[in-house]
Amino acid sequence: MARLAFVLAVFVLAAAPRAARATPPLVTGEVPTVGKGRFHWFTGFQYQEQGAVGRQAPLTDFLYGITRLQELKLSAPFVTTGGHQGFGDVTLGAKTMVLQEADAAPMTSASFEAKLPNADESKGLGSGSTEYDFRLRSQKTLGRLQTYANLAYTRVGDVVFAGATQRRSDVLFASLAHETRLAKKWAVLSELLYANSPLPGQPNQLSASLGFKFFYHQGRESIFGSVAKSLREGNVGGPRVRFYWGLRFIFGGEPQKDRID
Repeated sequence: MARLAFVLAVFVLAAAPRAARATPPLVTGEVPTVGKGRFHWFTGFQYQEQGAVGRQAPLTDFLYGITRLQELKLSAPFVTTGGHQGFGDVTLGAKTMVLQEADAAPMTSASFEAKLPNADESKGLGSGSTEYDFRLRSQKTLGRLQTYANLAYTRVGDVVFAGATQRRSDVLFASLAHETRLAKKWAVLSELLYANSPLPGQPNQLSASLGFKFFYHQGRESIFGSVAKSLREGNVGGPRVRFYWGLRFIFGGEPQKDRID
């Protein structure tokens, strides 16, 4: 029984969201800040299958602009997997605008996120380790097309499970995404990403996503969704499939002028 629990835990930890998970519906993080005194609330639902393990999680993300160039972030999932459910690992973060977009230069920002090991890893609700994500983000706008690129390094701590230390590898992450505004209220999204596995010796991830955004109420709120899948044969590195849909609500403050919505 103990051996079975250990094997299940390894699979579940491999499927656990990493600190690299960014503001939905894509994994690629947005570049602009939300604007001073502005509050963004993302609420949604994610279902992911990685190997034989399925996870579903209502997700909540809060962003708050403390200045025109800086924002704070709080993320908290509620996870259901393997017959267990409960709050997952909480992520705290901060983002700073480094460079405004110009003719010859992309908009650039830098972020730092810390995922805390507050959830019960033995039930698959969390990863069991503290993770620190350092990310550089860039964006270039060409008419209705916005191109995003992220480059991140995640420091992953080792996990102690059933009295044994399980080594983890740090993660290098790179992604490229596009958002095309088809009409005033509609946009389509695409994404390609690569990341090595935090489990030593396990296959790296190469996956793609397709999604959409629908803007309503003068663009201050939006509905969005995405579907992602591994591009590798046999879905190695995962995910076999990941669905996400959600809503964004915006309160107070002045909008960031560099945003198109």
